[in-house]
This record gives sequence, C-alpha cells and structure tokens, in this order.
Amino acid sequence: MALDVYSPCPGGTGKKIRFCCPDFLAELEKIDRMVEGEQYQACLDLVRRLMEKSPNRACLMATECLMARMADRLEEAQAAAARFLTAHPENPIAWAETAIVTAVTEGGRAAMKPLQKAMECSGREISGRVYEMLWTVGQVLAMDEEYPAAQAVLSLQAMAHGKDSRPVELLARIHGLPTIPVWVREPPRLKPCPADVPWQREFEAALEPLGRGMWSTAADRLTALAGKVGDVPAIWYNAALMRAWGGDGPGAIEALRKYASLDVPLEDAAEAEALALYSSEDPLGDEVERFRLEYAVEDVEPLEVALSAAACLDGLPADAFRGEDEEGPPAKAAYLIGDRKKNPSAEGLSAQSLPRVLGFARLYGRQTDRPARLDVLGVKAGDVAQIKSVLATAGGALLGEACKEEATGRASATRMLMSPNWVLPKDTTPQQYQQALSEDEQDALMNRWTQLPLGALGGKTPQDAAGDGALRIRLLAAILLVESWAAAGGSRFDFNQLRARLGLATLEPIDPEGVHVEEVPASRLGRLVAEKLSDQALVVCYRRAIGLNAAAATRKFAQELVGRATLEKQPERLRAYATLARLAEDSDRALGYVDQGRKAAEAAGQSSASWDLLELSYRFQRLEGAEVNRLLRHIESQHLREPGVAPALQDILVRFGVLRPDGTPARPAPRQAPAEPAAAVPGEADDSGKLWLPESQRPAGEKPRIWTPGMD
Repeated sequence: MALDVYSPCPGGTGKKIRFCCPDFLAELEKIDRMVEGEQYQACLDLVRRLMEKSPNRACLMATECLMARMADRLEEAQAAAARFLTAHPENPIAWAETAIVTAVTEGGRAAMKPLQKAMECSGREISGRVYEMLWTVGQVLAMDEEYPAAQAVLSLQAMAHGKDSRPVELLARIHGLPTIPVWVREPPRLKPCPADVPWQREFEAALEPLGRGMWSTAADRLTALAGKVGDVPAIWYNAALMRAWGGDGPGAIEALRKYASLDVPLEDAAEAEALALYSSEDPLGDEVERFRLEYAVEDVEPLEVALSAAACLDGLPADAFRGEDEEGPPAKAAYLIGDRKKNPSAEGLSAQSLPRVLGFARLYGRQTDRPARLDVLGVKAGDVAQIKSVLATAGGALLGEACKEEATGRASATRMLMSPNWVLPKDTTPQQYQQALSEDEQDALMNRWTQLPLGALGGKTPQDAAGDGALRIRLLAAILLVESWAAAGGSRFDFNQLRARLGLATLEPIDPEGVHVEEVPASRLGRLVAEKLSDQALVVCYRRAIGLNAAAATRKFAQELVGRATLEKQPERLRAYATLARLAEDSDRALGYVDQGRKAAEAAGQSSASWDLLELSYRFQRLEGAEVNRLLRHIESQHLREPGVAPALQDILVRFGVLRPDGTPARPAPRQAPAEPAAAVPGEADDSGKLWLPESQRPAGEKPRIWTPGMD
C-alpha cells in the first residue's frame, strides 16, 4: 500500500507521517519503492546520503538498519542499530533492530533484554518490525535450545497475529521434540495467588506485564513482593518461570531451588528441582572429557594390514563417520576399537559378553599438506590409557607414540552409561541386540549408576545420597531427568524399580476421578489410570500425549482407545492403531496393528488405502520383496485413483530408493533378505533430536516420516 501523510511513520515514532515528517514524504515514497523492488544496497546508499542532510531522523535510521541487514552487511547493521538507539533510546524499532542483530551475532539469550525493551516501548501496539523481531529471536532461541524462552517469545508472536501459522508450527515442533523432557516441551502453568491474602492485587499487578512480553519486569515485581510478604511458594515459582521465559537461566535456577526448599508437596519440589537441573550447563555434574588422538604413520599399507587383522578392531567402510563438511581425500580405512577380542558369532550373545567400543579410528594416507596419520575419535578420559595399549598391541612397531592428544568436548557419564556402544558380531539379529540392550539398561541403572559420583549430589553417589535427607529432593530430581533421557531413547524401563532400590517414594498411578485432565502437568499425564477415564477425557489425554510426543503415555491411551467399543466411530480410534504400530517394539507387532486398523477402517466403510501404504513401508523396511510386489499391485489396482494415494505412494518409493525424486526408476524393488542391526558406534554428537525450522531443509540422509492414517 502506498504511503501518504496518514500512514504511520516507518521510524517507530508512534506518530503519523503528517505529524512526524511531512516534509519527507516524497523521499519516504521513493525509499518504499526501492525496498519493494529489493534494491537494498541502492536504498542503503540513498538513505545514507539523506542522513547527511537530515541526521538522526528516526525513519531514515530505521531504514538504514533494515537495509544493512537485507544487504547482508551485519557489522554495518550493528553499528546502525547502536546509533539509532543512542539517538532514540525509547524507540521500539531501535530496540527491535538491536535485538535482531544481537540474536544473530551473540545468540538468543543475549537478545532477550533488548527484545523486552522493544515490547515495553511498543505499548499496546506492535509494529511490523517488532513483530519481525519476535520471529527472528524466537527461531534463534529454538536453534540455541533455549526452549522456555523460545516458547514464550513464539507464543507472544502467535497471540499478536493469529493468522500467521509460523510460530504455531514451530511451537508444535518444540512440543514434539523427544530429546527434551516432556515437562519442558509443555510450559508449566503459573500458580494462582493464595486465597484470602491482603496482597492479592499486588500479586496480580506483578503479573500484568506478561501480556506485553515484559517477563523480567514481572519477575522483578514478584521478587520485590516476596521481600515484602515473605517466601510464598506461588511467588517464587512464578518468578522462576518469568526468569526462564525472559532468558535469565541462572535466575530461574535460583528461584526454582528457592521454591523447592519451601513447604510444598515433595513431588512438586522434585519437579522444580528437575527443571533447575535441566537448565544447568552440566545437569548432573558428571561430565567427563572426550579426546581425539593422532598418531603419525610412516608406512600406511603394512599398518592397514595389521589393524585389519587385530583381534580388538572391527573394520568399517573407509568413509564411515566422514562429515559433509570434511575436506580432502577420504580415509583409507576405518575401525571400531573394542576393549577386548571380537565375538566370532552372536551365539550366546549377552550384554556382558560384548566388547565395549573405546573409540573409532580412521587411517589416512599422505596428503599434500599433511603426513599419513591415524586419527582416533570419541575417546573418554578414562579410556585413553587403555586405547593406547590396544593400539600398541595391534600396530606394534608400525605405530609410534601418539603425537597429539586434544580434548574435543565433554559428555555426561550418565548418558554414556545409558548408551552402550558395542562391537557386534556380523550375525547379530535385531532381537538379540534389543535383548542385550535391555539387559545392559537394567544393570546400568540399577547397579552402575547408583554407584556413580554426581556433582549435583555434592559428589556423592545416588546410593549414598539416598540416605541423606538434605539431598532427597535433588536425588528425586536427578532420577526424573535420567528418566526423561531414557524415554527419549525409546526405553521402557520402569524407574519405580530404581526409586524402590534406593528407598525413595515411587510415583503411583493417578485416579482421574474429580481431576481436570487438561490441567494435569505434562510430567504426570502418563500416570492417569486410563481405564477410569471417561471417553471424552481419554480422547483429550490421547491428543495431549500425541502433541507432546510422549511415547509411553501415547501408547497407554492408544491401547485403551482401541479397546473401547463406545469409541468405535471416533477418528481417534483409527489413528490409535497407526500410533500403536509406530510405537510397537518390533515390526511383527506393528504389522498386527496395521491389520487391525485396516479391518476397523473397512468396517466403518472407509478406504483401506492408508493402511496398505503403511504396511508397504514396513514391508520395505523388512526387505520382503514378495510382499512389497503384492502390495504395489493391490494399491495400483484398487486405490491409485483415490485422492492423495499416488503422491503418498511415490513418496514411499522415493524414500526406499525405487524411484528418483523426478519419478524415474532408480532400482528394482528389493528381494527378500534378512535385516541386520546397525553397528553401535561412539558418535561425537547425536543430531536426531535437533529442531527443524520452517526455513531449513531436511538434513542429508534423513528419511521422511512414514505416512500414517489421519495425517492428511
């Protein structure tokens, strides 16, 4: 829309051009046309010429900031924002531009102070530039994994413009991330003011800035109120949330621990402490160094022969672990390094019999700018001496002393304990591997973890801390955090076993009688007794669990859904069959749920196309060529003309390499062959739970999710 004298000043003055800069209307119209034409550099040059004649005009300074950013001149944008803020310290656009460039250069948390100042200066009206700030900072916070603050910013943006789906979509992705605890995915609710207190109006007034995104102001008012009326749990809990939403991590931790120390229910205290632990840099205080070793190599070929024959090394494809950003020639060979001899076969396999992976090595030949070398990655501090001994035995005189040893990062000893890396025999079946994992998890959590010293427990082990009343809440919180880590990996371990082993209170089922299921905290949702839920409450709980990607709760409510005849015609019941298939322990059970879902759809007079497509995905995964061909013929003859079937089928065929993305054949359908488990290897980082942003592309090699009934 063209500018006129009644348009708002683009400089964030809060006035119309008529009352701000009417003599500048022609120049502003020209600038507006250049912006629409994406002539960013030319517009920037024009603005700077105009600023020489009319310095400190807000409209020009705001445009300079924007054009410098759009022209990808970040340092100039920073300088422009600083000048704008100096000249107009109460201008919301000056603060918004400062927040944007701060987020990009220093991270989302650093941008929260100028963001909140921009919201304060905006009053009740949010300009387009301030709205852009919310989206930019919200995305950066999400990428920085500052989830409480990201959720606060994105929620504020969603409320400011209900028709913009981007913040809602990004919030949904955050809520579904399995790598963060369920009690972080769904933001905690504010606690109400205690009844019949004389300071209720002050309590409500302290929370008033929330609606305008001034979380730090609200937190300051609450703590001031606590200084006046005493340490009331609701005040400190809400102050903790305000600080977390405002990006003040250390302040949030302090307030959460203050709340947990007050007279509150034990479970509430433990959950608050768990949130404090999660917000810490080293949650359990158990991080250990990880190292990279580099050996100089004189004669590559003999060493390759020796390492390939070594009893404790297992050969891998030469390009294993090669990153996309790695430059130079690939390695000549790669190996897993075990702590003992490899098992010749999987017969009698158990968690105790499998060699543990100490690290992995890549052998490189001579390069233009580097001599031949053996790189060893993923080595824990406590394993350095052992891995040197193993390699000395394997390489002998062909391998000298390690010439370089450098720390590459830190990792939680607890998380490594829960993620065993083994050298697997080639004939290991998926069932054997899963059984070994289950055995190891039981021993790791019930025996080894209970004897692991944790900084979060003052250096005590969980076993010792269990007898210390002062550490009881912290220990319960640590278990909640470990439980969330296990759930992210698909574990079904019952952590009440661990609590009972340590003599702690167990988490019991919750009777839904008289309970508003919508208000049950996300951390306790899965403990509701599904059999006692009304039909409506069951559907609500199932939807919440799905939205939070809470696997155990989802499975529980889905199983109850498919068993209720009263919900036979509800769409959630059909979706529940697909959910149970996705969460099944093995593909046999998954296919059983697919068949039940197909029958239920047909009984309801619906097409079974989506179920046939879902079965096709599983048959591809199982490499069952005959079944794949049968399903392809059936879908082609019975369902291909139905809406959505053809593109869904093509997506599956592309995903499994039968078609190229352009629809041309890539290779024939697979013949039937046994599936093998992937070798467990010590990765430096796991990106499986990283957040996908709306503008980002699918990471290389990542498969799209299986299309399930109800997705469209």
